[in-house]
Amino acid sequence: MRHFSALTIAGLVAVSLTACGGSDSAGSGSGTPGAKASTSTAPKTLALAEVAGLVHNQLKNKKSVRMNVDSGDGSQGTVAVSTENGTPALEIKMTSEGKALRLIKTKNAVFMEEKDPKEQLAPGKTFIRFAADSKNPLAKLMVALVGAMSSIADTEQHRALMASGGTLAGPVTDKVVDTPAQRYTVSIDMAKALETIDLRKYLASNVALAQQVTKGLGVKNDPSVDKLAKLSDADLAKLKANMLKAVAGKPLTYEIWADAQNVPLKFSVEAPTKTRDKTTVTLFDWGIAPVTAPPAELVADMPDLN
Repeated sequence: MRHFSALTIAGLVAVSLTACGGSDSAGSGSGTPGAKASTSTAPKTLALAEVAGLVHNQLKNKKSVRMNVDSGDGSQGTVAVSTENGTPALEIKMTSEGKALRLIKTKNAVFMEEKDPKEQLAPGKTFIRFAADSKNPLAKLMVALVGAMSSIADTEQHRALMASGGTLAGPVTDKVVDTPAQRYTVSIDMAKALETIDLRKYLASNVALAQQVTKGLGVKNDPSVDKLAKLSDADLAKLKANMLKAVAGKPLTYEIWADAQNVPLKFSVEAPTKTRDKTTVTLFDWGIAPVTAPPAELVADMPDLN
C-alpha cells in the first residue's frame, strides 16, 4: 500500500471546507462550474451576514456540493461534500507526491482507492477500508485526520469571524466562466477576529489533531506542541500579540462570487502572510454530488492490531 502525505491531504480538505459556515440566507441549485443562470431580474444586494452564510446555507438546503480546489502551494484536487446523513461525508480526489489519490469518508470509515494490483491488500480489492474503531495506527491516523478536517464543514466560528471582524465591499459585476456573477469582498481585521475566536479552544482541538498525525507518522510528541493546549492567560495574550505582529495589520481577504439567485459559484481566500498565499475554490453540482461507500466486493479491511 502506498503512503501519502497526511499533511497534504489535510491541507486540501481543510481549505476546501473553510467557507462552510454562516447565517440564514438561501439559494437555489447550480449544476456545473460556470453554468449559466436563467433570470430576468437583477440579483439582490447582500449584507455582510448574508455573504458570510452563502455556502453554509446553500449546502444546508441542497445537502451536497462538489468543489475544485486550487491552493496557493500548487496543490489541486476535487472534494465532494454531502450532508445527506447528518455527518458530513467526503470524497477527495487529488494528486499527492506525483500519484493520484482518492479518499472517501463516511460516518464509520475512510476508504482509500488502490488501483495498483501490487499494492492491494487482496486481489481485485481496489479500496482499503480504515475502520473508525481500528487499533491499527495508520487506520487511526487516516480516520482522525479526515474526520477532524470534515468537522470544518459545520463552522459557526467562520460566520462569526466574517461578521464580527469583516468589512464588506461590493457587489462588483463579474463572471465565473460564462455565468454572470456578483463578486463580494470581505476584508477581515485580524485584531477584531482574534477577539471573536476562542483561541484556547482552537489550539486544544488542533493540538489534538497534530499529535494524532505525528503519532501516525511515527514521530514522538513535541512537548512544545502539548504546551500550546495549556497556556496561561498571560502566555495566551502574548501569543495573540505575536500573531498580530506576524500579519502586520494586513487583513485576511475573502472573495465570493454568486449568481443571480445568490448561488455561490466560487470563493477565494488570501492569507495575511508575507507571500499572500491564495486559494481558489469553484463550487458546482449543488444537490447532485452524493458521497457513498465503495461496493463491498471491492473493499479490503486494513488489518487490525491487538
